[in-house]
Amino acid sequence: MRRIIERIVIVFILALLLVASACTVEFVQKPSGTETEVTDITTTETSVNPTVTPTRKPTPTPKPTATPKPTATPTPEPEPDPLEGYSLQEGYLLRDVSAEDAEGKIKLLKAGSLICIFSKEEGIIDESSRFFLTDYYSASSTDSPDDEVFFEISRNRIGAICFSGIPEHELFGTRETVELDKRKVVEIEPGTQVKRISETERYVMRVDWDRDGYEDEVAFEIIDERYSAEVICYYKSGKDGSSIRVRIMPDLEQEFDDYAVSAETLLLTQKPNGAYVVIICADLHSFMPWAMSMQSWAVSYGTEQVFAKKDISGLFEYQDGVLYQGDDGRFFAWHTKTKTAVQLNNDLSLEYLSGTHYFLNYWDPITYLLMDTEVQMKKDTRYVPESLPAGTFIIPDRMEVNSSGEGFFYFSLMDGRRARLHMETSEGTEYFGEKSYDEVFYFMVCG
Repeated sequence: MRRIIERIVIVFILALLLVASACTVEFVQKPSGTETEVTDITTTETSVNPTVTPTRKPTPTPKPTATPKPTATPTPEPEPDPLEGYSLQEGYLLRDVSAEDAEGKIKLLKAGSLICIFSKEEGIIDESSRFFLTDYYSASSTDSPDDEVFFEISRNRIGAICFSGIPEHELFGTRETVELDKRKVVEIEPGTQVKRISETERYVMRVDWDRDGYEDEVAFEIIDERYSAEVICYYKSGKDGSSIRVRIMPDLEQEFDDYAVSAETLLLTQKPNGAYVVIICADLHSFMPWAMSMQSWAVSYGTEQVFAKKDISGLFEYQDGVLYQGDDGRFFAWHTKTKTAVQLNNDLSLEYLSGTHYFLNYWDPITYLLMDTEVQMKKDTRYVPESLPAGTFIIPDRMEVNSSGEGFFYFSLMDGRRARLHMETSEGTEYFGEKSYDEVFYFMVCG
């Protein structure tokens, strides 16, 4: 009995130990079908550590936040002026014309309608110009007007720029057009010279300018008759009515040059082949002896242009149906000028018709002998020898020389008698006897 009790106690003690150890055992189970399988056993040892109070880290003092600078509000950039660099001229339409608006719709514009023309080059209407149907103040504002119109741009057979098929000068009426329309019309016949052209006159010529067998209308208008002259040339074909307006201006290097053309006279002449030429130049008879501007414009029909301008030397005049060229006064240098009958060739070169050169003594006609001189004095129809003392005043008349440069210098005395001196030209210098011209006559080197 006693052993039974001991065994019961031992079993009880073992049971208690099993229960205690079960508290330290972990079971890891993996599902496998419907059964639970123990795959691993981990023993966790419990260690006893003394309780430690954690040390608190000091809280850092925050740095003061800088006051943010106010953000500047950007100034908006102004919109670029779409018409900057353009010049404005107001005008009106001379004819009914079609144009497109900004939406591409066709509009019929009536003659007399206001048109504001903005051009990149002042006074020039071309492909780069812009057109508005508005008043001056709206069209010249920084905002592009909404009523812009667009023309179909083309060129007619003679090169004139056309807007919806109408040449520029026939479509737009501007201040310049109005002033030009007020000019008096002067009809010019071939072989005619206008001695004193005017800015108030329009010179019209009805000739076969392009030599196609039809009579054309050609006209010239002077903008500035003396300095930096401008000439407006018109042409209208007698064949099909095609027209063009061309502005002739000095070359840039000649605009302020002493040799620039002065538009004081205009004459209509012809080349040997029948082609017409208009010569524009200063008035030979009023030209100052010491002036340098002895240049002219010769305007004729060109193969590529209706009006072709060429600079030619000298001044020109018609007298009794003969064309004369004015030039420097030969051995009197600046003291006077001469004129000589010439022929204008097809290439606009010139050739003398004779060896007679007339002296033009309109400003200072008198010079004098520097030495005693043997001359030939005219007696009725013949010349007889006579001696003139130094200091005798003379008035140059003409000189006649042959192709070899030999001939006579003709002059008058203050009492009206006429005389002459035998002369020879050698290497550009005139000799009287064995004396050069500057030993015989007083002359001026400059004004």
